Amino acid sequence: MPVGNYDLIRGNAELTGTGDARLYGFFQSQGQIAEIEKATAQILQTAIVNVPTAQSNWAFAFWAGDFWLFVDTGVYQYQPALNTTTMRATTKFGVLGAGVSTCAPTTPIK
Repeated sequence: MPVGNYDLIRGNAELTGTGDARLYGFFQSQGQIAEIEKATAQILQTAIVNVPTAQSNWAFAFWAGDFWLFVDTGVYQYQPALNTTTMRATTKFGVLGAGVSTCAPTTPIK
């Protein structure tokens, strides 16, 4: 059920949640990750990510404190603690819909 419109960003987002109940969207056409208030859809904070614009398939997941972005030709890791985006793999096929469990770790594994 819709709760409202995003207030700072326009466009479609792929969503992921975290084990501590936060909601994030990857606004691929804007090159941004945003934390979204679940009750109102208000954008709480944003980060710019350096990934190519996907032509067709794209997906988004959170694991161990980092975000994983899947676009047509690659897999990228965005590390909020360092504010860096790193290509981790190339792909020949796009990924559509990357799921993650709500019990996934929220901090880096040591």
